Amino acid sequence: MLRCGFRSFISECGFGGIRRRAPIKRFVCAIFAFFWSFVMIDQASEWPPEQYRLAPNDYLAALGQLTFVYNMLESMMRNIFIKYLPFAEDYARMLFHKLNNRDRIDLLSAFVKENEKDNDVSEAILYCINCFDICTENRNILMH
Repeated sequence: MLRCGFRSFISECGFGGIRRRAPIKRFVCAIFAFFWSFVMIDQASEWPPEQYRLAPNDYLAALGQLTFVYNMLESMMRNIFIKYLPFAEDYARMLFHKLNNRDRIDLLSAFVKENEKDNDVSEAILYCINCFDICTENRNILMH
């Protein structure tokens, strides 16, 4: 296996997550049999390197946790979006990824209001959409 001559963003910049009690594994870009793959390298020293540390490790860990949980929430919203849009699943998935969050929320809310016949279900989903909107705003404030 040959290693590339450039640093990977995750391993060198410190945005891949922080673990204080276990050795950090770093990604190194590699090429093998004409395919790109990632190789894990153990590193027991303090990570990220001091020159790339932008904030205390606890802050970086909290932002990493927030990003991870928000991405899981966004994935759940994608599933609801796909269920409620009256399109083929592949097209609904592609549309979800092409729209920004504001457009996703507005479109999904319109479809739920128009198509959900059970009032309790409709209220629950619209509440979920509202909570997602709030989480999106808070995440954007912290991450942008």
